[in-house]
Amino acid sequence: MKILQTLILLFITFLPAGAAADGPPVPQSAEVHLSKHHEKSRNATVKVKSQFGHGTGTYVKVGKSYGILTAAHVVDDGSNHYIIEAGLHQSIATLIWKDEDSDVAFLVTEKIDKLSSLKIASYPDIRVGEQIIYSGFPSSHEMLTFSCQIANPSYNGMIAIQGWAWFGSSGSGFINKKGRVFAVLSAVNVESFYGHPQVLETLVYGAPIREHMITQIQEQLNIWKENQ
Repeated sequence: MKILQTLILLFITFLPAGAAADGPPVPQSAEVHLSKHHEKSRNATVKVKSQFGHGTGTYVKVGKSYGILTAAHVVDDGSNHYIIEAGLHQSIATLIWKDEDSDVAFLVTEKIDKLSSLKIASYPDIRVGEQIIYSGFPSSHEMLTFSCQIANPSYNGMIAIQGWAWFGSSGSGFINKKGRVFAVLSAVNVESFYGHPQVLETLVYGAPIREHMITQIQEQLNIWKENQ
């Protein structure tokens, strides 16, 4: 698990809409819009296994290539190759790009028919209160999918998010209202309380994807292809 100043790995919860007075729950327009992306999130989420445990990644397509977007600290054990799990399917992904300062990494992999790839978007104009979605593998749980809210879109270079998180969900891809991955789950806040560290698991931090990162990933993919 990574600690950013006072941070660790992430995950988030969501309160369902209230029921109608005399019938089943009536989805609001924003909820209908969000629900379209829950399945997309789950169909693109994988477990990334390393020597020291696991994190989460998102299956994405960049140009004509496929890869896994995750947090840099998920793949910081010195290896170049990682096992990617999607249900019973396993494959190998190769680390070709990592930005440790921003806590974002990209691993190239084969086309995985079991999954549906998402597109990467550079950090958009996002506002406080806007809802986003992600799926991940916290602790020993199977895949879980959550909705959460932006608490501060620009917090010391990170995105502060209202939610809940735990070890194993680091690297999960945050999906915006257009269904694109614009950030990866990086950490949760830890504060000192009377001299004792306390995890504030409801304050989550996302590492935003910047335009220059997408350019660098594309460049590394071209180099990797030339060397195959």
